Amino acid sequence: MDERISILQGDEYFSLECVVDGNPKPQVRWRRKDTKLHWENPLRFHRVRYDLEGTYQCVATSDGFTQRAKDVFIDVVGKPTLEGEGGTASVSVLAGETVRLGCTIQADPLPHDVTWTWRNSHGQEERLTAGSSRIVTLRRNQQIASSLTIPDVAVTDGGNYVCRATNMFGSVKRNIHLQISDAFPDIIVITSIAAGATLLLTAAAVVILVAKRKGWICKSHQDGMSLAEEL
Repeated sequence: MDERISILQGDEYFSLECVVDGNPKPQVRWRRKDTKLHWENPLRFHRVRYDLEGTYQCVATSDGFTQRAKDVFIDVVGKPTLEGEGGTASVSVLAGETVRLGCTIQADPLPHDVTWTWRNSHGQEERLTAGSSRIVTLRRNQQIASSLTIPDVAVTDGGNYVCRATNMFGSVKRNIHLQISDAFPDIIVITSIAAGATLLLTAAAVVILVAKRKGWICKSHQDGMSLAEEL
C-alpha cells in the first residue's frame, strides 16, 4: 500500500484491502491509530466524510510470531461543505442590538478566505471587508470559521448577508436573511396605554362633576342638613 491515499469527500463507497503473507496465515484487522476503533479487512467506508481523515494501521497477527503493522494516511479531499443550518438561515433582532452572523466550513484544501456580501432591501449589493465590518476568520485543520459582527444595528442594516468559500473542487455559500424590527413600537404602546389611562381618569372626573351638579352624589347628606335646620 501507499503511505498516503487521497479519497473524495462525498463518495458513496470506499474500500482498502491489506494483503499480508504468512505461514500460518495471519489474522488481519484495521484500526485507527491512537484509538480503540477497529475494522475488519478490507477497510470499508459507506460514505466518505471529512472526519474520516487520519492515519489507519493494518495489523497482522499470528500465534507465536511478532505482530506486524503498516500505517497509511487517508486524506479526504473535496469541495467546501457547511456545518449547521444549511444553505439558508434567518435572524431577527431589535434595532440597537448587536448581531453576530457566522459560517463554519469544512474543506480540503481549505479555502484561502471566506467572503461576505450584503444585499440590501433595494437589491444593491456590497462586498464587505474587514476594514468596513467586524469580520473574524479562524482556521483549524480542515475547518475555517468566519463571523460578521454588526454593533448597534439599524433598520437600514437589514437584508441578505451571504458568506462564500471556494477551493479547487468547488464552492459553497450560505444566505442569511437579517430582519431588524424598530424598537419604537414598544414606546408607542406604552404611550398609548398612558394616554388611555389619562383619558379614562378625565372621563371619570367629568362624570363625578355632573353627578354632583345633578345631586346624584351626597343627596342623603344634603337631606340630613335640611332636617337639622328645621329642628
